Amino acid sequence: MFTNQLYLLYVIGVMLIAGLAKEHNIFSSIHNFFISKIKNKKILATILSTISGILPVPGRIVVAAPLFDSITNYKKESKEKFGIVNYIATHHYYLWSPLEKTIILPMAAFGLTYTALVAKLLPLLIMYLAFTAWVIIKYLKTEDISIKQLPKGKHPLHCIPLVLGFIALIMGYTPWIIFSILPCYYLLITKTFNLKKILSYINWKVVISLSLVLFFSTFMKKFIDIDSIFNNSSFSLSLSLLITFCLSWLLGSSSKFSGIVVIACTIFGLKYLPLFFAVDFAGYLLALFSHKCVMITKQYFDTPILEFLKIVGILCGLLIIVGLAVTL
Repeated sequence: MFTNQLYLLYVIGVMLIAGLAKEHNIFSSIHNFFISKIKNKKILATILSTISGILPVPGRIVVAAPLFDSITNYKKESKEKFGIVNYIATHHYYLWSPLEKTIILPMAAFGLTYTALVAKLLPLLIMYLAFTAWVIIKYLKTEDISIKQLPKGKHPLHCIPLVLGFIALIMGYTPWIIFSILPCYYLLITKTFNLKKILSYINWKVVISLSLVLFFSTFMKKFIDIDSIFNNSSFSLSLSLLITFCLSWLLGSSSKFSGIVVIACTIFGLKYLPLFFAVDFAGYLLALFSHKCVMITKQYFDTPILEFLKIVGILCGLLIIVGLAVTL
């Protein structure tokens, strides 16, 4: 539990970097480069969302939300929409990335090649990406987006430490250590030493809420024994789908939901992989109390939970329909 709470240092570090970046235009050169090359606001928002969705770091939305905020001057009344766009754009990763346990575990368990597994999940991935495009094209209006040129920053080499930090994450270094060091660098180059100012960059509502989510998810992982649930019982397919959905919803963990998929497919057969993956992925996406990204979306972007459930619920429903269509 203590290790999970160290995750909060990672979050705070990212918030500090994002706050400093927005106030001192640290990332203005990248921001202005994209604006000068891409005039269409929706295309620009799509690129920013896509980039945030493929960051090779744990809890991408933790990094994506503050950094997306630091380079995007969206209208205040449209902020909640960006929360949903950001959430959806940072979760397609679990359907294809060879770095994620959602892909690694089924490959290892069933002896599948990466190509073979992605081929099985391809209909789900296509649906997910199509829905993401719909959200950006139809749900997000052009008038919701206000992206402007920023004043030229004073630090042309601003990105190098951040890029090195991401490389270190890929190599397996601990996130909270890296994002405890990086803010110190940016505090020094911006000469920001006022404690009150530094603390103002931290969204304490998000930190407190995230702490509660981490506590709840850790408790649920210790309390629920997935193996014993299935080893000691014989459930029908429909009941198993319901149980695995509920377990994924309670646990709110990508590694746990992929483990549940593997256990269920070991019992019912590899044929049902797309269906169990779709159902359990849906449970994970909708995990209100144990999925960190849901809490960040709610608190950081002030996204109403009913609006979140409506849009993400439609996505989950479509994924389950596709899973059923390709399986049964």
